[in-house]
Amino acid sequence: MVGLQSISTMNMCHKGTDWNREYSSIANAAVNYSFSHVPLFDGDLNNDGIDDKEDIIIGQYYTAAMFISMAYHESGFIGKNNRGSNGADVCLMQINSGNVFRITSGWTANEIEADYEKCFDLGYKSLRYSFKRGGNLTSRLMDYTSHRRRLALTRCRTFTVVTGLSFNKWCN
Repeated sequence: MVGLQSISTMNMCHKGTDWNREYSSIANAAVNYSFSHVPLFDGDLNNDGIDDKEDIIIGQYYTAAMFISMAYHESGFIGKNNRGSNGADVCLMQINSGNVFRITSGWTANEIEADYEKCFDLGYKSLRYSFKRGGNLTSRLMDYTSHRRRLALTRCRTFTVVTGLSFNKWCN
């Protein structure tokens, strides 16, 4: 489900271009990564009063949706040869060269750009760190967006669009 919604979101970015194959690769990498790692989102996500396996699956879905939301805003889904901040930020998630996770990964910028899962790995670690802040999703994204609330809010809004969740409940 997240893969199809993700590709649809991606197609809105580049109407009239033939990016479907690349979008499928990006969406598949986001889903594969999120479903093979501890989700960014946990707890009773389906509001049934029980924190169970179904909540883990929902958390993994939300994690993939977060990757897509962040990549949309950070890079417009252009992950290869797309360096922001005068070349300091790389890949779909625009991971900064000073990012501790990028430094400790041992990967070069070219290796990260060539492999979407490596990019999502660094994005996941950066998001996991940012989520330690607590609070609503906008607050949790503040570290990732260098403490710029407006940027965190737009990424939160896109996440709620991709997932169909309430903006007011998750972001305000």
